[in-house]
Amino acid sequence: MSTGSRKIFENTAPLAATLIVFDIDRASILKKDTLFFTDFWDLPRIARAGRLRDVFGKVLFHISGYDSDERGIAEIPEVRDYLRQLAEAWPYFFYAAHLDTEDFLWELLKCMLPSMTVIVRDDDKSNATTQVDTEELNKAYGRLLHGMAEVCKLDSEMTQDIWNTRVEAIQTHLQKHFHAG
Repeated sequence: MSTGSRKIFENTAPLAATLIVFDIDRASILKKDTLFFTDFWDLPRIARAGRLRDVFGKVLFHISGYDSDERGIAEIPEVRDYLRQLAEAWPYFFYAAHLDTEDFLWELLKCMLPSMTVIVRDDDKSNATTQVDTEELNKAYGRLLHGMAEVCKLDSEMTQDIWNTRVEAIQTHLQKHFHAG
C-alpha cells in the first residue's frame, strides 16, 4: 500500500522510540474527527510494517486545548462524547498507552461510562471526587481488555508472561484512581 507522505505512524514515528506523544486537539474533538486518529494508528497496517512493538506501552495520549478549563477531561461534554466514540472505533488503548506518566486511561474509562457523578466541595473546588458504577466500569474495562487481546494476536512477540505483566500493570495503574464504596 502506498502511503506517500500521509501522516501515519510508520512515516513519522522514530524506530524504537521509548515514548511517543500523540496529541488529540480541541479542533478534532469539536469536529468529532476520529478518522485522523484511526488512520494514524491503524494497528493491522502497523503490524504488517513490522512496527507494532514500537507502539506497545509507548504512547502518551494527550488532550489539548482545554488547559484553561478547570474540569477534568471526562467532565467536558464534547471531550467525553469524543473519547467514547474513539474508544468504540479504536479499543486498543490498553495495548498502546504508556502507564508511568499519565492518567489518560482513567479519564478514558470515565468517558466510556454512561453515567458518572462528580462531587466538588464548595470549600475546595480543586479536590473533586468521581463516583462511578462498578458494573459500568467493568464493562468499559472489558471492552479495552478485549481490544488489547485482539491486537496481541497481531504481535508476534507477545507471550503469556508479557500479557500477564501488562494486565497487572494496567490494573495497578487504574487502581490508584478507583476506590469502591
